[in-house]
Amino acid sequence: MSKGIIYLMPSPLGEGGEHAIAPYLLQRIENCSYIISERGKTTRAQLKILLPNLALEKITFLELPKHQPAQSIEVLLEPALKGNDICLFSEAGCPGIADPGAEVVKLAHHLQIRVVPMVGPSSILLALMASGLNGQRFTFMGYLPVKKPELVAQLKVMVNEMSKNATTFLFIETPYRNEACLDVLLQNLPDNTRLCIAADLTLPDEFISTRTIQQWKKTGFPNIHKKPALFLIGQ
Repeated sequence: MSKGIIYLMPSPLGEGGEHAIAPYLLQRIENCSYIISERGKTTRAQLKILLPNLALEKITFLELPKHQPAQSIEVLLEPALKGNDICLFSEAGCPGIADPGAEVVKLAHHLQIRVVPMVGPSSILLALMASGLNGQRFTFMGYLPVKKPELVAQLKVMVNEMSKNATTFLFIETPYRNEACLDVLLQNLPDNTRLCIAADLTLPDEFISTRTIQQWKKTGFPNIHKKPALFLIGQ
């Protein structure tokens, strides 16, 4: 029996970002009977908007286990081992990119199940594209330390790497801590460091701007409290 295929399906980056989902993705979803996602409730709500006529009752929704023991993930892939295609969804953006779906993809390769990435919105790539910072050498740091001493120490390491290799660093923060993070950046980065703030990407209130720390000190920061945002620093 031939095995099924795991399709990596990007999701909208937020409410109002459904336009970023290409029609060919919708066609693939319509032909998929199994869906893996972090939270089935979120995926169902997205599909109701993207495909209002889709018969959700005919789809089997499988949720990623929180602690992801290998045996639990392997159970999710049983339909593919029996010849059925599976769509793997992220909560927002692309599966496997700063996303727990990476463990599913890892196991799929181990089980020799074909993995097919589908084109869609990735906040990391969109922010890097629009920042004007070095796209040849970059590092995504995920979440930086919460405590200020550790955060300041991490920033020093990043600034040193920037000066040596012109590396661009991307990172995120819990939305309600965006402003606190920006204040620390303002106080501890050299004035000539370029900082890009990219918030609400692909959404109606999208904001993207790159300025030096010195310029941000003069203009002040935008109101991005509780908004999904990426921060990029570089030369």
